[in-house]
Amino acid sequence: MEMFGDSLSSFSPVDFTTTDPNYLFSDFEWLAQMVNEATDPIQQSSSSSSSTTPNTNPQPQEAGVRKCTHCASEKTPQWRTGPLGPKTLCNACGVRFKSGRLVPEYRPAASPTFVLSQHSNSHRKVMELRRQKHLLRQQLS
Repeated sequence: MEMFGDSLSSFSPVDFTTTDPNYLFSDFEWLAQMVNEATDPIQQSSSSSSSTTPNTNPQPQEAGVRKCTHCASEKTPQWRTGPLGPKTLCNACGVRFKSGRLVPEYRPAASPTFVLSQHSNSHRKVMELRRQKHLLRQQLS
């Protein structure tokens, strides 16, 4: 019994090949920025305190509110391990991170930072956005 019929025989995958071997990993500045943003507020608050007693228990800016370090979502069914440690990514971003597909253009549709012209939650659309960005960079240089 043929489960999918002829629908798969007409499928033609989109070619996302590039000559740059580091294409998917060429712009991870966002990860460095994410690390800096995650550590800077704590460092600034502890270094800018004018009291003479040291702050032995620094509190996050918004105590009790956890945000995904990639997409800034506050609500998720499960917090997952990311590049900054355990429980730093929402479920959607954590699954993508674990599979090696978490890129700056990916955002869950429910994310507060989702911008339709810059982000997508579809891998195919993300790859198309990255290809367009890569072609634009080539044209400018």
